[in-house]
Amino acid sequence: AGLRPFLPPPLATSEVRNASAHGVLQLTLHAASYTWQFVPVAGQTFRDSGSAACVGATPRPTSLPPSPTPRPSFTTSVALSPILREE
Repeated sequence: AGLRPFLPPPLATSEVRNASAHGVLQLTLHAASYTWQFVPVAGQTFRDSGSAACVGATPRPTSLPPSPTPRPSFTTSVALSPILREE
């Protein structure tokens, strides 16, 4: 299937536009940033990639807070045996 052309003129914040390549946009999310890569289908050559910080992102702590006091755990075992019936 063909791709539709871009109708309005590009915005001032546009970096690149392509209306002829089929492909997949691969996004990778990080704690306070992301990366992207446009991967074209076989036989097409348009590519684009980049990275940026998340707007208003609060960095996550690098270590986890201490775990709450562990609660006792209980284990129950049940032995099952087959019942053979002749009919």
